[in-house]
Amino acid sequence: MARILVINEDFRTVAASEILVAAGYEVHTQWSLADRLSDAQPVALVILPVFVPGKDHLHTLRDLRRHFANVPIITLSGRTSSEQDTRLLEQLGATRVVDCPVQPNKLLALVAASLRRDVS
Repeated sequence: MARILVINEDFRTVAASEILVAAGYEVHTQWSLADRLSDAQPVALVILPVFVPGKDHLHTLRDLRRHFANVPIITLSGRTSSEQDTRLLEQLGATRVVDCPVQPNKLLALVAASLRRDVS
């Protein structure tokens, strides 16, 4: 099964990790991009929380895209994303923008589509 990286665990990414592990995915968590860059293992997909109070995940998203040009990145939004938010996240490199809470079946479908590169 695909190796999925979850950056900066919070209540949203913990729930996402649990759903993915239960579905058989290999999930690895890192607290920061710097931690990830010290791990040489390749990943097939990245999940990143955004719009978290007190955190600047927009810079993390941009840096992730720079280091992992061809890896899909799903962002889990801490608020209802406006069309402007979604455009900004996609410009910074997000493959998919998901508002939380996300239903397990929807998350699994998005992960499967992203891994197939079917992100339309």
